[in-house]
Amino acid sequence: MRFADLRGRRVGVWGAGREGLAAHRALREQDAGREVLVYTDKPVDPAERERFGYGAAFVHGADGFGQLESCEVVIRSPGVSRYRPELERLRAAGVELTTGTNLWFAEHGDERVVAVTGTKGKSTTASLIAHLLNESGVRATLGGNVGRAPLDLLQADPAPDVWVLELSSFQAADLERGPSIGVVLNIHPEHLDWHGTPERYLEDKANMLVRRADTVAVLNRADPRVEALADRVANVRWFGDELGLHADERGGIRRGDELLYEPGAIRLRGVHNALNACAALTAVAELGLDPAGLAEPLHSFEPLPHRLEPVGTYAGRTFVNDSISTTPPAAIAALGALAESPIALIAGGYERGQDYTGLAQRIVESSVELVVGLPDTGRRIVAEVDALGDGEPRTALAADVDEAVRIASAGVPAGGVVLLSPAAPSYVQFKDFEERGAAFARAAARVEERVA
Repeated sequence: MRFADLRGRRVGVWGAGREGLAAHRALREQDAGREVLVYTDKPVDPAERERFGYGAAFVHGADGFGQLESCEVVIRSPGVSRYRPELERLRAAGVELTTGTNLWFAEHGDERVVAVTGTKGKSTTASLIAHLLNESGVRATLGGNVGRAPLDLLQADPAPDVWVLELSSFQAADLERGPSIGVVLNIHPEHLDWHGTPERYLEDKANMLVRRADTVAVLNRADPRVEALADRVANVRWFGDELGLHADERGGIRRGDELLYEPGAIRLRGVHNALNACAALTAVAELGLDPAGLAEPLHSFEPLPHRLEPVGTYAGRTFVNDSISTTPPAAIAALGALAESPIALIAGGYERGQDYTGLAQRIVESSVELVVGLPDTGRRIVAEVDALGDGEPRTALAADVDEAVRIASAGVPAGGVVLLSPAAPSYVQFKDFEERGAAFARAAARVEERVA
């Protein structure tokens, strides 16, 4: 289905977040007089409604779903699982279902598209690919799950030479056609409330690679789950492979035995980010750039917010915001990046049934001196650390980020690091990881005020 096919039809949008807003905006640009039905499970608060402006009819709940069934087409937001049983009701009612990403691919899928997915590192890697291309004279436009939503990118003037899209597992699962280059960074089971099982999560990620026969798959050989995807595709380019581009134990970037870039050549902390850079370099090599000749654009790349982001040094402690960390492997990577400093770790958030055994073991073995647990999963993380650590590191529980920062800053010596790396989503107390990270930064700044 192409976007032009929606003209004159009754279209509903399921979801009022970033992608729902983009769908509403695109539909109104197509027909300024159109009213768009916007369905959500729960009522949308007035501030969110205001973002939509004119032409949005908000409905929710059972009565609202009945109105959604009267639409000819429904654009489903990525956050709405494709496995929800209500979708069968819509199909039975004769409703055609699509997504913003599929509508975008119907318009631009024949152009050069680099799509990046993975459990962690997607935004950084996609942004770095776009940066390397643009700084090298190849016009690239970034979008998808980072930057602008796909339906905000239907029209680009001038058109880019390359599109770079970050795709979440939700977006990858829904794809009806694939990119010319697909990058898979890593796979750790996540979002099981959406996908249902770890096996389905893997399949949904893999969907991005199998929708067209000529997709070039850029795969991480250091991740066994990603490596196993090679059997499904015809064209594979490896990174994380000692024969190709890989990160050494210091965070240097090597091609085989050749050291291309010293640690610090890119302003991203940690070996995991050096590996993300290897993925980006492998992708741009497919587009004609020389991975060995990109020192300046690599160094000029600005790290993204909420990803091992130093937000200040107060009372002699450095406060690092890694609020993007929603899984145990992400928190483990953060501890590795800061291993040379004593750490007070703030962890915990929304309960998603994740296994914290590996994280607890890494905490006990690391330079962490104090663990402060946040609701809800912080209690479980602290209990697992206590069971393994025999009193070291020390642990505490906090009711909120403000209290956690106060406890953490008092529990690590001057010269140490207070690290927010929650290993859990933010939804207990915050709408998203950005809001959680901003709260941490404000609480950190208040440490200086209390000392003064």
